Amino acid sequence: MNGKILSLLLVAAPLFSFSQEKDFINDVYHFIENPAILEVNQEPGHAFLVPFRTVDEAIRKSAGQSEYFLSLNGRWKFNLAESPEKAPADFYKETFNDTNWPEIAVPGNWEMQGFGDPQFRNVAQPFRSDPPKIPHTDNPTGSYRKTFILPAGWKGKQVFLQIEAATSASFIWINGKQAGFNKGANEPAEYNITPFLKPGKNLISIRVTKYSDGTYLEDQDFWRLAGIFRDVRLVARENVFLRDCFVMGDLDPDYRNGILRGEAEVANYGIADAEGYQLRVRLFDQNYQEVIQPLLYQFPVVTRGKTAIVPFQTLVDNPVKWSAEYPNLYITAFELIDRNGKTCESVSVKTGFRKIEVNHQVLLLNGKPLKLNGVNSHMQHPDLGHAMDRETIIRDFTLMKQFNINCVRTSHYPPVMDYLELADVFGIYIVDETGDEAHATEFLSGRPEWRAAYVERANKMVLRDRNHPCVIFWSAGNESGEGENICAVIAEGKRLDPTRLWMYGGNTDDVRWKNEVPCEDIIGPRYPTPYELKTRIAMVPESQDPRPSFMDEYVAATGNGAGGLDEYWDIIWNYPRCAGGAIWDWMSPGIREKVRLIEDASPNKIQCAIKGRAQLVSGFSGQAVQLNGHDQWIDVYRHPILDILGNELTLTLRVKPGKWNGDGHFLTKGSWQYGIIQPEPDSLAFYLTTFGKHVLKVPVPRPWEEKWHQIAGVYTGSEMLLYVDGFLAGRKACSGPVANKPFPVNLGRDAEIDGQEYPGSTNNAAFDEAGIFNRALSERELSSVSNLKKDALLWLDFEKEIQAGDFFSTGIGGRTYGLVWPDRTPQPELWQVKKSAQPVSVKLVDQDALRFEVWNRYLFTPLSELEARWELWEDGAMLAGGMLPLNVPPQKRDTFSLPLAKPELKPGCEYRVRIRFLLKKDQIWAKAGHEVAWDEAELPWHVPQETPAVMNGKVKVEIDSGRIQVLGSNFSCAFNRQTGILESILYDGKEYLRNGFGLNVWR
Repeated sequence: MNGKILSLLLVAAPLFSFSQEKDFINDVYHFIENPAILEVNQEPGHAFLVPFRTVDEAIRKSAGQSEYFLSLNGRWKFNLAESPEKAPADFYKETFNDTNWPEIAVPGNWEMQGFGDPQFRNVAQPFRSDPPKIPHTDNPTGSYRKTFILPAGWKGKQVFLQIEAATSASFIWINGKQAGFNKGANEPAEYNITPFLKPGKNLISIRVTKYSDGTYLEDQDFWRLAGIFRDVRLVARENVFLRDCFVMGDLDPDYRNGILRGEAEVANYGIADAEGYQLRVRLFDQNYQEVIQPLLYQFPVVTRGKTAIVPFQTLVDNPVKWSAEYPNLYITAFELIDRNGKTCESVSVKTGFRKIEVNHQVLLLNGKPLKLNGVNSHMQHPDLGHAMDRETIIRDFTLMKQFNINCVRTSHYPPVMDYLELADVFGIYIVDETGDEAHATEFLSGRPEWRAAYVERANKMVLRDRNHPCVIFWSAGNESGEGENICAVIAEGKRLDPTRLWMYGGNTDDVRWKNEVPCEDIIGPRYPTPYELKTRIAMVPESQDPRPSFMDEYVAATGNGAGGLDEYWDIIWNYPRCAGGAIWDWMSPGIREKVRLIEDASPNKIQCAIKGRAQLVSGFSGQAVQLNGHDQWIDVYRHPILDILGNELTLTLRVKPGKWNGDGHFLTKGSWQYGIIQPEPDSLAFYLTTFGKHVLKVPVPRPWEEKWHQIAGVYTGSEMLLYVDGFLAGRKACSGPVANKPFPVNLGRDAEIDGQEYPGSTNNAAFDEAGIFNRALSERELSSVSNLKKDALLWLDFEKEIQAGDFFSTGIGGRTYGLVWPDRTPQPELWQVKKSAQPVSVKLVDQDALRFEVWNRYLFTPLSELEARWELWEDGAMLAGGMLPLNVPPQKRDTFSLPLAKPELKPGCEYRVRIRFLLKKDQIWAKAGHEVAWDEAELPWHVPQETPAVMNGKVKVEIDSGRIQVLGSNFSCAFNRQTGILESILYDGKEYLRNGFGLNVWR
């Protein structure tokens, strides 16, 4: 064998063996309401490795091309139940008949495939928090079944089942035998299923519960979706095999030569000790050319049931470095060789040579001050939910690179593996985040009994992802408290990967006098003003806090947000301590839903929509709408006619209540203006606000649930009346006009309080014949109220559903944040993100000499690699242009002059010089000619333009009791005489302003 045999460090570690636990079906809550149980019969975490017969195959082929790899993605038999108790108890048995079960795609969230209900929450859970307890009657439970043929060539090998992610807890059976359990929504789980397999056809059964005690650490601001939503596969290994490897491409102190260092772990699953095995480490460039002399390690014995960790290190002469500007990758290959010199298996990982460090408060990459124009990004797709496909990731990274975004914080959990693989290739800096967010229950971060749950998530993330050069530092989670469990996460991460720094996304100030999370290597803050960033962070000396700053969240791009970017980046560019930040967030979280309209049978024809997945069913008369309590309601457009500011009002509806679930919102216009609700299991209430809020409460009739009832609330101007099933159930004195409140009418929801922070179920009743009138109906009229629909302001009888296309739903919360829309269409603010952080800046420093200063902000790219152009613009027309031969080194400034003669100036025109920087060569993310940066300078060339007075034409003024009107030949303007407000502008027969401007402080 070629190569030098190096000394060996052998570290023995026991392998996990199978242990029979309690019964998964009958003792389900022993597993899912117990933070002490995180997994059963799992393998320790490790990098994703797939074996090949030869090194050449290992470095050239994809995982799916290995004969030892079998994907279980595809169609599975599926059943969804409301709770574990209602799921089929014997579904895992080989004799179970699943013929009538539907199929589901794996990977995929079941809510995105028509099963169950997607629910959006931010801080609150969709249920009342009481850790570790979870709902028993409302815990959607999916049962999956799939058969597969075990390849004949796998006989005698160890076979491992790998499930990349399933929300939130998963139970595994192989051929009817309990094989393992996992808790945690976004971390991988692996099981040695060899003892349960048989030749030929095998059955895998998986049960997934949407909620477990682990859900309390998965309280992210996103859609709450469930199921097996990442890859499922089988990998076959030899009895002695390469279980894990950690490869780091480091640099020497001069940032010239590389240091390839790391360790490989060999496991022995055989029945005897393994003797005479060798490990060969090889390094290849992107053209598959070998770069170093192979490293050969020989060790005497790997004890049966143990592992051996083999460290390695060697110098690499001046390798091409990895950065976002130049994402150069190598391939590190490992060969396991038996005592006879035969290669047992080969695996490989991608390697990049780069160094991340801190020096004098500055975050450095390869010795240069790193500036991160980052975004936060969920794994979110409008049609797939949390199941991200490779094409969408490529689309995301392409857009990010085109818009000068160079960093992603994976909010708030480790991403799908393709994400990191492609980030290595595209050159995207990744802040890889631990999947712990206990936002509604942050106190858990201080509870010792929850420490293992926090730490295990970091353990799995680091072991899976530490080989990726794109991961520049780790995050210990998000908004999960500041207790000791956070520092335990960081300590575990540093034990597994001592090469990287750590931050934590807590809701802290990160100022030196508080230091809430002292174990952080990188501080925030989050959401500071530019002034606060400058005075409280940027200007703090090293003697007070040596740590660099990275704003893990800032400039929330919500609605018309994301302002002030120039002000932030002026500080980031000019203060070394500030490394940049990650905008909240990348994409709007909408999922594609059908627009389902309900016809308003009143004369007003107000637009009304079914929200969520409510269904039309047989009703009291004709059809009704049935809600199930999982974010379903009827949304009524906020038409001004429903504001009802007079002294009379009637609300009427027919309701068929379900079992009490804590939400009794029937017909409401917010919590104050007016509504009919069931506030408790045994009472009804009619409320409205005049000079104050008035509530008339009566008992519910018996029997109440699952029976149709007519409810009517009437306000006469002097009293409130509440009718139940045709009888007057209560009355209360009340007077004054109804007060307007800025909320829409909803059926089955209170729009004022039932939002993304609502910690519970929504209404689960059926509704029919719902109406609103602006007068007090008599008892006789109420007895035949359906005949009065033509007098109603709103009348919903649910006889007709109208399909009107698709829309992107943001759920009960309704926040449309993001820099791109769900389909990845850029939003306008994305152009500002590109401009503020552009890597080249130009400014005019001498107007007379037309002298400009250019600042090359790139870390490693000289401007000679870009095409620089100048353009002279007269208003919107380009007069002249040309090339600029600029060769400014990275991180340097220089000046240049434009040999530009002043043109003949036109009166009233503005003259500007635009400097543009374009790609010279095609990149994987853009073609040559793509604009990377630009700046403009206004030139002091002005010739005033005379504006002659208009001498022809006439206007006249008409004044009446309410208005002053100014009229011309083709226009008119009208002003309110009392307020002075311009109320109308009419031009060429078209009205451009109606009703004027009014103060609106509602956001």
